[in-house]
Amino acid sequence: MVTSGVNMRIVLSFICLWIFSLPTYADIVAEGWYKVLSANVHVGYYVSRFEYDSKKREFISKSFLKTNAAGGDITESMEAFADEGMNPIKYSYTSIVGGQTTTIDAAVKKNVLVAVKEVSKLDEQPTTKTTKTVSSSSSSSKTKTTIETKLEKGTFFSSHLALLMLKKGLKVGVNFEYKAVAEEDAKVYDGRSLIKEIKKAGEKDLFRILNDYKSVKYVSLMDTTGQLVATKAPTLGLITNLQATQKEATGNIPVPLKSLKKIFGKLP
Repeated sequence: MVTSGVNMRIVLSFICLWIFSLPTYADIVAEGWYKVLSANVHVGYYVSRFEYDSKKREFISKSFLKTNAAGGDITESMEAFADEGMNPIKYSYTSIVGGQTTTIDAAVKKNVLVAVKEVSKLDEQPTTKTTKTVSSSSSSSKTKTTIETKLEKGTFFSSHLALLMLKKGLKVGVNFEYKAVAEEDAKVYDGRSLIKEIKKAGEKDLFRILNDYKSVKYVSLMDTTGQLVATKAPTLGLITNLQATQKEATGNIPVPLKSLKKIFGKLP
């Protein structure tokens, strides 16, 4: 099943972190590798890290998504910053799908999100054929737009949803309704997360959380310490599972070490 990077981002927005207690110094709060399954087939991986900078008093989320051909050949990376109250500060987002690259650089100024979006597309030219050779040429086209959106009080980056829920408190019946910026298009959407019940998984108690964001419904399983175990989006056929090692998450899908080191520094 081939799916879009936007749909994957919606589901993956919930698995940015798990927090046992907030750090009091600059540190990595959480990081992990996730296997991405589509129609029960391993199509990609997702790696995330959440940091806290005590000097600037900022939370920083970093993530990278990679899928194979069956998953749409998607490469995405993101870095988002928020203050201690989880008020959005700025973010950068990059998506590469086929011959199209999309970048968004956004910052919040006086409760207004100003996002500069640039789309570069590789346009293939008609192929020239001869009896012995086949040649082709290509050129790229770019479009650049600026999006300005006034943010209501309490609006946050969608990648920070898990932290907001943890701060609200994990208990059955909590219904978290919110407005969040979707980093992939720099627009604000309504969302809802309901802690429906507790399910047993071996000796563990897991909170079953029902999520609805950008008209995509998905389920998350989180343990009592706040550790995200899995997500499932039935209508998309998408499942993500936390893995113990990088290899278990990536399988045979290439890992661009240079890109990952640029994003994360030291690899998770």
